[in-house]
Amino acid sequence: FAFPLVTAPLTIQQHYKLWKMSTFKQQINQTRVLVNELAIENNRLVQQHDALEKQVQQLHQVEQELDNLARNSGNDVDELRQLATEYGEIQKEMTKLNTTIQMQKFLTAVLTSDSNGNFELDSPHEIDLLVSRLKSIGGIGEFVQEEQLRDSIANSDSKSLSSIYQVASGTLEQENDHSGMIEMT
Repeated sequence: FAFPLVTAPLTIQQHYKLWKMSTFKQQINQTRVLVNELAIENNRLVQQHDALEKQVQQLHQVEQELDNLARNSGNDVDELRQLATEYGEIQKEMTKLNTTIQMQKFLTAVLTSDSNGNFELDSPHEIDLLVSRLKSIGGIGEFVQEEQLRDSIANSDSKSLSSIYQVASGTLEQENDHSGMIEMT
């Protein structure tokens, strides 16, 4: 009579553990799900690989066509490279000219914001004019950070046009750094 009372809790505990454990069938189903996911990922990677191979073939074809074009036109590849280099230099010069034009517009905005002609931006109205004019300049306006600009002008020792210009244009030369108040594109 005492033996079943002692073994019953142990038997119940073992049955509960067996019931909680996943069955072999559940393990197989989980493995199938994983295999299906891996097969889908493999198919996606194969498609990407095929697309990249196609792009490589297209690039080789373009390269051959350029080589044929150079040969047929009497030019060699070196001459085409030289022309491409010259084109790059022309683009750099155009960028410099565009930067100069933007600087001129910027300076004009600073100068015309002095409404009373005392060569100082000493009133909130003049600062508002400067901010609105800077925002309206194409190529600069979208980079004007109004609050930072206003704070810098307010904290500036001098309110003269030259010091305002220096404060406002402090980062114009850093075309690739977007941390400043105003920048060129």
